[in-house]
Amino acid sequence: MYSWGDNRCGQTGHIEDSSKEGQVIKPQLVEIGDNVQEVACGRNHTVVFTDEGAVKVFGGNGQRNPLQSGAPTSAAGLRCVSCGDEHAVVITGGGDLMTWGSDRHEQLGRDGDKSCSSV
Repeated sequence: MYSWGDNRCGQTGHIEDSSKEGQVIKPQLVEIGDNVQEVACGRNHTVVFTDEGAVKVFGGNGQRNPLQSGAPTSAAGLRCVSCGDEHAVVITGGGDLMTWGSDRHEQLGRDGDKSCSSV
């Protein structure tokens, strides 16, 4: 996978190789390890899932804890992934909806329950 752009929060996946005030100017390869199946981007984060079922998250959600803290580490047969400003959503092969990140405006669909990472 190649990425570039604003990297102030590490959202391009290039942790050490950013230049010019947090910018990755030219497309650069991000070593994922598996074949990338789908990518979604939020304001300061990127979520990638692979054909092996791995979920990779780069960057943060603008809060003190990085977005990775609620992300599933694997979810076999993911159907799709989508990101908002500071949250992410995946639908698993079994039809489960998993949400994580900021729930400031109840965008995670948890009806006020902020203790879980899936619905």
